[in-house]
Amino acid sequence: MATDTEALDEIDSESLPGDTDETESTEVDDGSRSKMKKMAGVLLAFMVVQGTVMYFILDEFVAPAAPIQTDEEVEAEDGDDLGAKKVEVPIDKFNTTTNFGGTGTVHITFELSVTVVDGTEHEFRRTLEAHKGRVGEAVLEVCRSLKRDELGDSKLSVMKRQIRDKLNRVLGTTSIIDILIPQFEFVEQ
Repeated sequence: MATDTEALDEIDSESLPGDTDETESTEVDDGSRSKMKKMAGVLLAFMVVQGTVMYFILDEFVAPAAPIQTDEEVEAEDGDDLGAKKVEVPIDKFNTTTNFGGTGTVHITFELSVTVVDGTEHEFRRTLEAHKGRVGEAVLEVCRSLKRDELGDSKLSVMKRQIRDKLNRVLGTTSIIDILIPQFEFVEQ
């Protein structure tokens, strides 16, 4: 038993957790707390500076949000002469058959009209008559290149845009403002 007591006497009293002086531990706690507060303050200041710098840097690269436009405003932007009165010019009735990569055949039938600026109607009709075959070929080419989902679009916006661009190119003009398709039907087989 004497050896157990001697071993306990040899243990340094400062190494035991319960035997430390209370004033030393509070000073250490106060010192580490003040260091933590300083570190937190420096970190917070750094984050504020970083956020401010990023705000000014990214503000140059981020485009402002575009205002929401109504359908009428979007259609008005499509035309070349926004304030001009438009005149409707009928083109023709078209029938074509196409297939979508061997997955099925589609028969497309529709009437096509265009709108041009009032006052250019007579010259447009002369140009249209002079290039009637090329106009028909261009329209059918667009129809045959359409995808299935583009034909299912209720406004036929892709089809109309492609026809307008192609006809303006074929006729060598920019007088076509809008494409009108008053009657449209497609049947899958």
